[in-house]
Amino acid sequence: MKKISILILYLTYSLLLFGANVQKIKSTEDQIVIQFYLEDYKIRYDNEFAFISSDNCYFPGEPGEPMLPVIEFSFALPENGRYDYYVKPGKSESITLSKPIAPLPKIIPDEETSKYVYEINREKYSKFLAAELITTKDPILWRHFILGTIFIHPFKYVNGKLQVQKEFQLTINIKGNKEKKFSYEKSEFENVYKNVLINYDIGKNWMIKCDKQVPSSPFACADRWFKIPITQDGIYEITKNQLKNAGIFVDDLDPQTIRIFNAGGYCLDKDYNYQELELKEIPIYITGEADGSFDNSDVIYFYARDTDGWEVNKEYGLYYNPYTSDNIYWLTYNTSFADPPKRIEINQTTSTSSDSADSYLHTEHFEENNINEDGEDFYWYWTTLYNNNSYNYNFNVDKIDNSKEQQITVRVQPKASNAQVKLYVNNILTANVTLSSSASEINCVIDNMKEGNNTLRIEIFNKDIYLDYYEIEYYRTYDAEHKALKFTLPETNQVFEIALKNVDETKFNLFKVYDFDNVKRITDYQRVGNNITFVDSIGDDDYNYWAVSNGAYLTPSQIVEDNLSDLRTNISAVDMIIITPEEFYNQSEELAQFHREYNDIIVKTIKLQDVYDEFSWGLIDPIAIRNYMKYIKSYYNGELVDYLLLVGDGSVDFRNYSGELRNANKIPPFQKATVVSDDYFVYLTQASEPEIMIGRLPCQTTDELQIIIDKIINYHLDPEFGFWKDRVLFVADDNFKQGKYSYNEMMHTTQAETGTNMLSHFFEMNKIYGIEYPLDEFLNKPLARRDVITTFNDGIILFYYIGHGGYDLLGDEEYFRASRDISQLHNGNKLAYFVAASCDVGHFDAFTYESMAEMMLRVKDKGAIASFAATRGCSGESNTTLCNDMNKYIINNGYSLGNAIVSAKSENSGIAGNNRFYVLLGDPLTYLQFPHSYQFASAKDLDSLKARQTVSIHGSIDDSNYNDKTYIIVYDTNYAAEYVYQIGNVSYVYSYTKTGKPIYRGYVSDSLGNYTGTFIVPDDIYGGNQGKIIGYSINSNKTS
Repeated sequence: MKKISILILYLTYSLLLFGANVQKIKSTEDQIVIQFYLEDYKIRYDNEFAFISSDNCYFPGEPGEPMLPVIEFSFALPENGRYDYYVKPGKSESITLSKPIAPLPKIIPDEETSKYVYEINREKYSKFLAAELITTKDPILWRHFILGTIFIHPFKYVNGKLQVQKEFQLTINIKGNKEKKFSYEKSEFENVYKNVLINYDIGKNWMIKCDKQVPSSPFACADRWFKIPITQDGIYEITKNQLKNAGIFVDDLDPQTIRIFNAGGYCLDKDYNYQELELKEIPIYITGEADGSFDNSDVIYFYARDTDGWEVNKEYGLYYNPYTSDNIYWLTYNTSFADPPKRIEINQTTSTSSDSADSYLHTEHFEENNINEDGEDFYWYWTTLYNNNSYNYNFNVDKIDNSKEQQITVRVQPKASNAQVKLYVNNILTANVTLSSSASEINCVIDNMKEGNNTLRIEIFNKDIYLDYYEIEYYRTYDAEHKALKFTLPETNQVFEIALKNVDETKFNLFKVYDFDNVKRITDYQRVGNNITFVDSIGDDDYNYWAVSNGAYLTPSQIVEDNLSDLRTNISAVDMIIITPEEFYNQSEELAQFHREYNDIIVKTIKLQDVYDEFSWGLIDPIAIRNYMKYIKSYYNGELVDYLLLVGDGSVDFRNYSGELRNANKIPPFQKATVVSDDYFVYLTQASEPEIMIGRLPCQTTDELQIIIDKIINYHLDPEFGFWKDRVLFVADDNFKQGKYSYNEMMHTTQAETGTNMLSHFFEMNKIYGIEYPLDEFLNKPLARRDVITTFNDGIILFYYIGHGGYDLLGDEEYFRASRDISQLHNGNKLAYFVAASCDVGHFDAFTYESMAEMMLRVKDKGAIASFAATRGCSGESNTTLCNDMNKYIINNGYSLGNAIVSAKSENSGIAGNNRFYVLLGDPLTYLQFPHSYQFASAKDLDSLKARQTVSIHGSIDDSNYNDKTYIIVYDTNYAAEYVYQIGNVSYVYSYTKTGKPIYRGYVSDSLGNYTGTFIVPDDIYGGNQGKIIGYSINSNKTS
C-alpha cells in the first residue's frame, strides 16, 4: 500500500545571505576569510556546444563570449581603504568535454518575440576561457559605503578540458583608517546592506557621512521669478507693457535691478559623473534705465538662443534637442546678489583694417522627424526613400556669392548593405556612392547653387534607405534686406572691414555674440544711408554678429511668473520621494499619506516641473530627476532617501514626433543609446548597483492613476483573505521556438525548477510547464493558456513566467496574450505580483502600443498589484538569476518589492547590463500580503498517511487570536517526472520534479487556537516520499 511521510510546515522565514557557495568563516576590521565550495554543477550537450550550469552563479559578458559561470560577493571598505587577498587552494577536477563551451547568445527579434543565436566571437571568446580564479573591480561608492567586489571564476576551459575549482579558501586583508566614521539609524536599506555586504557587521561602522555645505541657489536671491520660453535664436526685446501683463508692478520698478538668467539650452549629461550646468546671468541692454524708472519708451534687449544646433545637443549627437524646443530664460528684479546686474558692454573694435570682406559662410539645416521604426533609439528619420525611385527636395538660396565654394551634405541610413545613392543639385550629378549598412554622411563640394530656388534630387538603387537630413553651405553677401541679419567674419585671427547693406536706422543695434552669456554691443560703426560699415576681428572661437532694426526684434511668446520650490535649499530627512506631474499631484499625495500612516515613514511629494526648474533650469529633461537625487546624496548629512516613486507613464517619443502620444509622456524615461531603464535615475556614483529603490506607476490619465492607487491602498488595508495568498505560479516556456527546433531550450524549465527550489516550501508551488502540453494546428498550446488563466483567476500571490516573450505575448505558443486574455481575468482583489523573465514584456516606453506589464497594473478589479519585467531584449540566463534572487527575498524574507529588487541587482552587479533592463511598474514600498507566520502544530502521532486511511488531524496554533476556521491542505509527495522528445533521429530524456497534488482541502473546526478535522486518504496517491500539510487561518476580527 502506498504511504506518505508527512512534513508539518511552520510558516516562518529563513535567510540565505551570500549564496550556498560562499561561507564566511571570519570577519574582523582587518580580515575576511571565505570558504568557497562549488555545489553540484551540470554539463549539458546540445547541438555543437556544451552548456554548464550551477546554482548561485551567473553568466557575465557579451554575446560571443564563453558561458562560464561566475560567483560574486561584495564587502565594505573604510574610506580611502584598500585591500589585498590570497587564495589557499582546495579540491579541483578536470573533465574532458566533447564539445566547446557555448557562447553567450545574441538576442534577435523574431516576429512577436525574440530568439537566441549562438555564435562564437573568436577574439572575445578566447580571452575569457582561462580567466583567473579571482578577479576584482575598482572599489565604488554605493550609497554610504565603499564597496570592494570579488568575482570567482571556478571554471576554466583549456585545450578541450574543463578545469573546475571545487573548493578553496580566500583571505581578504583590509587596510586603511578603520576608525568609526558614522552609523545611521536603521533604515529600509538595512536588509539590502546585509544581503550585499558580507562584512556588514563590521562595515556598518565605516559608513560615509556627507559633510558638504549646501550651496546657495540663485533662486533664493529674489522673491519673484518669471519664465520666458524661447523657441527661436535671435535678439529679443521686452517692453514695459509686456512686463505689466506678466504681473510686474512696472510703475515701481527700477530697471537697473532687472536681471535675466539662462543655462545655455544644453541637454544634461547622461553620465552619472557629470558636471552640473550653471544657471548664469546673461548681459542685457536696457534703454533709458539710468533714471531708475521704467518708462514707456524703455526696452530690454537681450540675445537668446533656442535648443537647436549640434553644439547644444552634442550629448546626443543630434541637431534638435530630443526633449524640448523651449529654452527657458528667467527674469527677476530687486535681488540680493552680491554682484551688480549684468549689462551688455560696448565692444572695443579695431580702428584699422587690413582687408575687406564681401561675404560670409552661411549654413542651413533641413530636417524632419517622422520615422523611428524600432522605437528604441534617439534617431528619427525624415522619410523612407525606396529602391528605384527618385525624390526632389527644394531649398532657397539668398544673396549667394557664386565666386566661392559651396557644399551640400546628406545623411542617410541604409536599411541594408549595397544601397546605391545618386545626388543631383539642379540636375547636375554631384555624388554616386554605394553604402554599407551604417549611417553615412555624403559630403559634396559643388559650384552650381543659384540665387532663388534650387533642387536636390536623390535617386535610390538596390536597397531602401532612410533620409535623415541635409545641410547646405554657401557664402552669402552682407545684405540684411531690412531684416535681422546673423553673420560671421570669413576667417579667424584677421581684421576685416565689413559693409552691411540695407540696414534700417530705426532702433538699430549691432551685437557681437561670443556665447549665450557673453554679448557685446558695437557702437563705433559708420552709417551712410541704409549701409553700415565697421571694423572688427575674431579669435579662434566661433563668434557671430547680429544686426537688428525696428520690426526685426523677436518678442517672447509669454512671460509667466513661476512659484518656485526650494528643492536645492530645503534638504531634510525623507524616506520616500514621489515625483509627479502637477495633474497627478493630489492623487499622489493620497498615496503619500497612506505610506505616512501605514508605514510610519517620511514622504515628500514633488512636482516634476519643480525638478525641471531647479535641476535642468526649466528645460524638459528627464535626467534632472537623477541630478536631483544625486544632489540630495551630495549635500544631505543623513541617510539617503530609500524609495523613489515616479508617477506617470513615459515614452521615447519625447517630442511626440509620431503624433501618437496625445500628451501621454508624463514622466519621460531615462534613455541611453537604445536602452531605457529607470535604474539610470538612481545610478548616482556608479552604473552597476542602484542606490535608491525605484518604481513607476505607468498612468496616462487620472482615472488610470486612481485605479492603481486604489489597488495599492486596498491591497494593504482591505485585503481579500484566502489561501490564494500562499500560492505561487511558475510558467515555463517549452524547448522549441514556434514548434520547431532551433536550440534545445530546456533551460526555461530548468530555470523554473531552480526558482521553485529557492523558495520556501511553506508555499504551494504551482507549475505550468510548456513541455507538458500539446501543440495545436496553429503551433499554439491552448490548454496551457487555459490553465494559466484558471490558476490566475483562482488567485496567486506571485506569477512568474520564464521563456520567450514580447510586449503582448508570453511564449510563441501563446501561453498568454495580453490584448486578448486580460479580458478573461477575473481575479478581483486577489492581485498577483507579475514577474516575467522574458524579453520586452515591460516595454512601457513604446509609443505605438502598451506593454503587458503596464496593462496588468492598470486594469481595474483584477490583474496585478505590480509588474517586474524587461523593457528590451535580454539574456535568459541573467534574467532568471535576477528574478530568482528577487523572488527569494520577497517570499522567503518578506522584503518590500524595492528592497528585494535592489538586493538582487546589487549582489549580481556583474550582469548589471542585463539587470537594468528590468523595471518595477508599481510601488517599491509594496509588501506582498502573504500570511503572517505562525506555528502550525499537528498531533505528534501523525507521521505518515496510507491510501484509504481515515485521518484525524488535531493540533494548535500558537496565537490564540486565530480562533476562527482554519483551512488545511494536505499534499501528496513531490515526484520525479520525465519528458521524452526527439530531435532528428536522437531521443532525449529530461527529468524534473512535479509538485505533489493536494489530497485533501478543507476547513477544520477551530476553537481558541485548537483545531480538529477528519478526512480519508484517496487511492491515487503517489506516495513513497515526504508529503506536507499547510494550514491557513484568519483571526477573529478578520484583519489578518
